[in-house]
Amino acid sequence: MDTRISSTLFFQQGLSGIRTAQTGMARAMHEISSGKRELSPALDPVVSTTITSLEQSISRLTQYQRNADAANARLGQTENALQGMTEVISRARELAIEFNKSTHDTVSRGALRNEFGQLRDQMRALLNTQDERGEYIFAGSKVTTQPYPPGNPQTYAGDGLALNVQVAEGRTLQVGQVFSDPVNPDEIKTFLNTLDALATGIEPVPDEADLTPMLAALDKIITLRAQVGNAMNAVSLARADNEGELYGYTMTLSALRDTDYASAITQLNQQALLLQATHSTLAKVQGLSLFNVI
Repeated sequence: MDTRISSTLFFQQGLSGIRTAQTGMARAMHEISSGKRELSPALDPVVSTTITSLEQSISRLTQYQRNADAANARLGQTENALQGMTEVISRARELAIEFNKSTHDTVSRGALRNEFGQLRDQMRALLNTQDERGEYIFAGSKVTTQPYPPGNPQTYAGDGLALNVQVAEGRTLQVGQVFSDPVNPDEIKTFLNTLDALATGIEPVPDEADLTPMLAALDKIITLRAQVGNAMNAVSLARADNEGELYGYTMTLSALRDTDYASAITQLNQQALLLQATHSTLAKVQGLSLFNVI
């Protein structure tokens, strides 16, 4: 009776060894073919937890990089618009000075008034610049509302609230510039009103009172361009920091998750030898007369 139980247990242990070796071989072969280690909380809870944390960090940094790219594109478009506004204001000042020359007759002054009208429309178009998604970049948070609709006196339909975006851990930047608020007059609205008055003849001849809002508007644009430049530099620094962190996290994740081919091949060979030895042992046991008693 004891002999029958011992032989049965031995046979069962042999079968268990075969299953274990086959499982080990299958795992090693899968790791070799897929290039990834077979990991789970049950197999290696510490490594699995670390991998989850790394993946979350990589996902967060990747989103920051997307935010930084979008911010950089919007700031670049803002800079282009501000450059255009600088040119409009400079031309308006030249035109105002030219207007006062005694050599101009009624016809030539009419042509100058037409150009004032063109500059007004050009300035308003720049102030109503839209990004690739059709959002107005100078409307504050009311990105679907045209901030500077036609009319005199000029109104502002935005809300005066700047847009911000997070480009790195603990770093948020302003990417939406605001010229006006919904209530108070400012340099830009005054400049547009001045251009309109000169274009329509409400203001017969430009004087010092007309040049003053032009200079004020130019100062405003210069200040905003400096802010945009600083923001673009901050985005570049944030992207560089994010890339460094992403590289470190990605390399660590690769070391934990990717297959160690030398180790996997060694494991495959070991399990194959174990399987072969187990089969051989069971074959010998089956040949014993004591085993046949079962």
